[in-house]
Amino acid sequence: MQFWFGFLIGAGAVMLWQYRQQQRQALVEQVRWALQANPRTRLVNIDVAWEDGAIVLRGQTDRPEVRQAAEEIARGIPGVTAVRNEIVVTTPGGLTTGEAPA
Repeated sequence: MQFWFGFLIGAGAVMLWQYRQQQRQALVEQVRWALQANPRTRLVNIDVAWEDGAIVLRGQTDRPEVRQAAEEIARGIPGVTAVRNEIVVTTPGGLTTGEAPA
């Protein structure tokens, strides 16, 4: 009896993990869609991922307002609780500004 109880608990944990993975993937897809649909960000290639409990935005632009817009859009998606914006803003001379990843 104890074996089956442990088995059921383990199976429940796996199902919960899978459900949370699906929720995270759905959030990533919703953010991607919102960025592609928004005229402020649709022309910029922005990668969206889920890492350590946050939506992570990565990419490169020459306009700081695009970086800010992407973060605002991601934060506006229901269910998104944290956003890490790693979009790099480049200047005409090739220098980068903003919070680039280490």
